[in-house]
Amino acid sequence: MRILLVGLALLFSINATVTDTGTGSIDDLTSSSEETTVTTEEATTESNDLPAGMLTADDLLPQTDESAIEPFIEKKGAEVVRYCQIAGIFFSIVCFIVGGVITLIGAIGSNSKMLRGGAIAILLSATIFTAIWFAPQILQAFSSWLSS
Repeated sequence: MRILLVGLALLFSINATVTDTGTGSIDDLTSSSEETTVTTEEATTESNDLPAGMLTADDLLPQTDESAIEPFIEKKGAEVVRYCQIAGIFFSIVCFIVGGVITLIGAIGSNSKMLRGGAIAILLSATIFTAIWFAPQILQAFSSWLSS
């Protein structure tokens, strides 16, 4: 689970700026184009193997744990789900329109296969649209039914 959380944090925070207060927690995790700069005077090296003024990862990266990253990952995960919902709604509307056109062509041309196929496309796209639009309510009803 930790690997997944860290991987998702790295995936969605390519342009992220992290501000460390020295307390071991992340105060501000925002997407911006600003870069964090540390001068060699601010950097502290504890090893005698490194040349003077050499920066290490400990000097630049904050000391944090997964509890500080978790809200950020949940926010980004919700954004990904929302984008998938928008794409699914768009796809179901397009399928509904195409199914309606196929049904109309089948009705005008007396082609029962096209009429049946268009009606099935309309029903499936309407079902998918409804499932996407009312997903939170459907999930709540299912979980309450499952727990009872």
